[in-house]
Amino acid sequence: MQEALADPDRDVQAKALEILLAREGPGALDRLVALTKSEDSAIQLQALTLLNESGHADEVTALSALGNAVSNTVRNVKEYAIESLARRSDSQALEYLSQVSLDPDPNVRMTVLENVAQYGGRTALLQQALSDEDEKVRTLAAFLLKQLTEVRQSPFNTHDPSYEKN
Repeated sequence: MQEALADPDRDVQAKALEILLAREGPGALDRLVALTKSEDSAIQLQALTLLNESGHADEVTALSALGNAVSNTVRNVKEYAIESLARRSDSQALEYLSQVSLDPDPNVRMTVLENVAQYGGRTALLQQALSDEDEKVRTLAAFLLKQLTEVRQSPFNTHDPSYEKN
């Protein structure tokens, strides 16, 4: 069953998770959470993806797994967690993003900024990055803030709540 959960085919993973849930109930989710800490980064990523996207894990479990993954040393696992958190609008996701925005690696901080701008437009994190110690991070933050401002001021912005269709 563990091999099926780690299969690269998402349909196989989903079916394996359904079978595991039917067999083990909530214990199956505990196994998935444990797999997010596997030695194998591919298994970590697949377990995290299943917890986050399958709809079987409750929000607290999925959010906690994503929050733990932002401190992962494997780049693609960390990036997946950052993107997934940026897509969420709750305060706990923002807290995890705030924490990882202080990562010692400027590339990670820039990943946070790019995702925040793309999915949430949370300008507080972008504004905070304007005083980052790294020039590239500051430059990116300024660029993204300018871009968000221009989009919000555009007369063609249909995502602006003040926009009214005629």
